[in-house]
Amino acid sequence: MNRSMVYRERSGSQDQVLYDHFLELVEQEAPDRLLERFKLLFMDGMGYPDRTITKSLEELIGSSITEQEFAYLLNRCCHILINRWQLSDRHSSAILQLIDLLGQPLVNKSGTLYRSRNLTRLHQLLHTFRESEQYLTLTRLAQVVENAKPPVQPVQTQPLGQLISRYPYLYDHCLVSEDSDYQHQNRILKLRCEHQQTFEKNLSLYLTYQVRRSHLAQRGVRDTTQIQQLLTPVENPTFLNNRELSAALRQYAGKVNQKQSYQDMARQFSAHTSQGLTFGKFKGDLYQYITGSIGSDYSGRTFSRKLTQHLQQISRESEASRLTDFLVVRTCSQVINFMVVESPRKLDHFVLMDLLSNLGTLETIGLLLKLSLFCNKVKPHLEKRLSILFTHYETSTQEAMLWLIHTLEHMHLALTTNFGALQLPFRV
Repeated sequence: MNRSMVYRERSGSQDQVLYDHFLELVEQEAPDRLLERFKLLFMDGMGYPDRTITKSLEELIGSSITEQEFAYLLNRCCHILINRWQLSDRHSSAILQLIDLLGQPLVNKSGTLYRSRNLTRLHQLLHTFRESEQYLTLTRLAQVVENAKPPVQPVQTQPLGQLISRYPYLYDHCLVSEDSDYQHQNRILKLRCEHQQTFEKNLSLYLTYQVRRSHLAQRGVRDTTQIQQLLTPVENPTFLNNRELSAALRQYAGKVNQKQSYQDMARQFSAHTSQGLTFGKFKGDLYQYITGSIGSDYSGRTFSRKLTQHLQQISRESEASRLTDFLVVRTCSQVINFMVVESPRKLDHFVLMDLLSNLGTLETIGLLLKLSLFCNKVKPHLEKRLSILFTHYETSTQEAMLWLIHTLEHMHLALTTNFGALQLPFRV
């Protein structure tokens, strides 16, 4: 049982009074009035029109409430409002104002010693909340809500975190915290689907536009003005240029090394592993499956040796056992950890940087795509590893993170072309 659930069971009355209060008000009052109430209660700590609610908050602050418990309480109150406002596009600005309100300077205006102590404690809890995962998740949500149309190029001086709206496959992990309720989780899932569909539509329109431009060129129409009269220009929805985008689509949706597609290789390997292999034999075959498309110059060096050692360490006691779905998922998950990053506490990603430097982004993403296509159950695990890197670097400038942006762009294309509904307007 997580800490927030324990708190919910223990505290009982005062916190539920606050929840019920906002659940009632959000159905009755306009967002601007609710924002004013929220400011009076949680930021100013005085002047709230309902003394019962003020008393409940004062009792909570004056009790032994921990910083983590207060973070859960405040986050829950925020999401009661946000969940309701997300149902209407015209209330998007209210969500942004609420999240902005949480970051505004705090001023102690209290006139009595008792209230001053309570307000000081409240402000201490608010300062700590601003360092919590819940607050970071809210600020990321603000980026997604604000950037309905993601930027078309990196803004070098802006932080990486402002690009979260471009990558729907990160939403489940970057916009949902441990204590998010089901309503918020479902809303984020809906946002993910909507934004992914928008990306697929925009990419299809852009590729169709490029095909039509190519046909005009073949007919001798090359003048830009004349082309714009015949075709409505469509903007490239990726950060890749035309050459990079074309190469990526050929790599992820076409034939790798002019032989098989990644999906063909995954189906072939899946059929092979269903023939009653031992786990030890499977690990050896998985090594060949992963490295089969890598040039021998690189696979024979550090990566090959380290991958072999890593596979050998996975469930060594089960090597003579028959292969099971559990062992497949566990092994593929641990290989992804090895190739990308293990956890927020173990952030070393030397292998990923080494792969990107030596193989390039195309082939590196191709290796990760291979694992996801063979074992679909590890796709969310891969998305989680990438979200860990995004979160780790989100305050770094986009200029410094071009390597990660490039990686995320390629992964978006790889997942879209293999798991999405995109219909390419040409053969790759």
